[in-house]
Amino acid sequence: MTGSESGYDDRLARDRAPEATPDEPTGSRDRTLKSVIVKYEDQPDRRTVFPRNCPDDRKLTAWLSADDNDFVDLHAVR
Repeated sequence: MTGSESGYDDRLARDRAPEATPDEPTGSRDRTLKSVIVKYEDQPDRRTVFPRNCPDDRKLTAWLSADDNDFVDLHAVR
């Protein structure tokens, strides 16, 4: 543990964070996201968001899924 009151050990997240390579300065990485919707007949549709250029070894951990109706249009809320 890192001593946080929540008990969350953020060392694992830091260990998984991608490092910049010498010829790729921090901040220059493509942060474009892609999303895919899986439609279901008997439950809410699910949207999964993930980095567009995600390396194969991170595809199983670099994503977020939620019910599609939980997402909002960015331009509509600005």
